[in-house]
Amino acid sequence: MTPRVSLVTGASSGIGLDWWDAPRGRTTGSGTGVVLSAGLLAYRNGPGDELQVLLVHPGGPFWARKDLGAWSIPKGEHGPDEDARTAARRDFAEELGVAPPDGDERFLGQRRQSSGKQVSVWAVEGHVEVDRTCSNEVTVEWPRGSGRQ
Repeated sequence: MTPRVSLVTGASSGIGLDWWDAPRGRTTGSGTGVVLSAGLLAYRNGPGDELQVLLVHPGGPFWARKDLGAWSIPKGEHGPDEDARTAARRDFAEELGVAPPDGDERFLGQRRQSSGKQVSVWAVEGHVEVDRTCSNEVTVEWPRGSGRQ
């Protein structure tokens, strides 16, 4: 199964990543019971010095016909004792099936999503061979509560 991966382009003179300026939940500190997540935003300068960022789309029946609000950076949950940057790199590779670009990672910040999940994000410049990406697969009950898989 090939994941839906997109390179989004836009004019830029550098990495001014508008993604992180999107509407967001409250700024948080760490706390008991908070779900922690970490992600890695890969970017590159494309033709005409356009900024291109790599986004992913979740698969499965729930997301099959949804695009608005579905595209995100590759990210995943981690425990409180795990280094968030290490988790971000691991989850990038798990979700895309390819290693993240080598390069200097720039910490973009930490925010709480409306779900309460606290997300830490880094950006890294580099090329990702999107034609080589592959997704992991899981079996899910669908529709939820039906007992069918």
